[in-house]
Amino acid sequence: MLDDERATTTASMAENKLHHYVPKCHLRQFASGEAINLFNMASERLIRGAPIKGQCARNHFYGKDGGVERALQDIEGAYATTVAKAVASPADISLDDLAVLREFTLLQTFRTYGHVEKIMALAEKQYADLKAAGAGKKTPPRWLASVEEAVIMSIGHFLETRDYIADLELCLIVNESRLSFVTSDDPAILTNRYHIQKLHHDAFGFSSAGAMIFLPLTPTLAFLAFDGNVYVAPERRGNLIIVKHDAEVTAINELQVLHARQNIYYGDAVTGERLVADFRRLAEKRPTIWTELIYFKKVGETKDGERYERVDALNFDNSEQFVSLVQMAHVQPSQWGRVLRYRLRPRVVDTGTGAGVVRPNHPVLTEEIRPTRFAL
Repeated sequence: MLDDERATTTASMAENKLHHYVPKCHLRQFASGEAINLFNMASERLIRGAPIKGQCARNHFYGKDGGVERALQDIEGAYATTVAKAVASPADISLDDLAVLREFTLLQTFRTYGHVEKIMALAEKQYADLKAAGAGKKTPPRWLASVEEAVIMSIGHFLETRDYIADLELCLIVNESRLSFVTSDDPAILTNRYHIQKLHHDAFGFSSAGAMIFLPLTPTLAFLAFDGNVYVAPERRGNLIIVKHDAEVTAINELQVLHARQNIYYGDAVTGERLVADFRRLAEKRPTIWTELIYFKKVGETKDGERYERVDALNFDNSEQFVSLVQMAHVQPSQWGRVLRYRLRPRVVDTGTGAGVVRPNHPVLTEEIRPTRFAL
């Protein structure tokens, strides 16, 4: 009896040690039991029946005390319940249900190992730049010294950002085409057709005009949050958008192919074969550099605000003032589909600051923003 108790305790400890940054309740919707099919991009191989337990997980990813892991379980539980409701009857999904999906989707953009890797790379780049600029001087400590610190920072960003997407329109996409949605190890995706197509740059965030956030939920369901000031959903009926054309599903799946870190997960064999072809078609469009630090030197100040010019590197020799901007790479699909279309007269606000072009009545507009001009 004692040996059985020890074995059970050891197994439980091992399970608790392994933290999933894409929860099993999400992956199971694309799996058969506790096994899931995946496409590994590095090897370009389809792997069938991989155990879910080992997917999208790292030991003590959220720390050894288990506090963060336990706190996330409440959000994951509400998500799993809502997805089960959507599977049973999509038409019964309410705005409150969509708000649950919005919360989980936002969390998922910040909690993955792919996101943490990006901000760790950013911290290392900044440290190297500071060290080079202050050659011979004492270099300040790294602002992120470990993966655990980066994870805690990411969760903090999630908490700070929740109010910033509360104004987005929410809906459930019901897939009635011949194709299936896929998911990945970094499945929640922020993109922005308006910024990419109309403003011709990809420097945008959650507050930006034209924001779009996608998350596949099952092979036949996906969540979408979008800026209703810029887009309309012509086929929307209540809280649902029903898609029947294969091209619409292909466009949404492209986002996973472009954004995934290592693995894309799928349900049936036909979808797997399409993934191989889609990856080879899109591989060159996948970003190779996900984060960029841009430095600006202060060159003047007027009644209209401060003026900065872009510089190639920091220089601390002459007591000059610098600011840095972080630019994250965003995936740009080859097709956008027709789920959303532009309004005839989009409503946006150009702040004239680092906040960029944002949505009307957005919380960022109530914050004190000092006019700052950046010359690129």
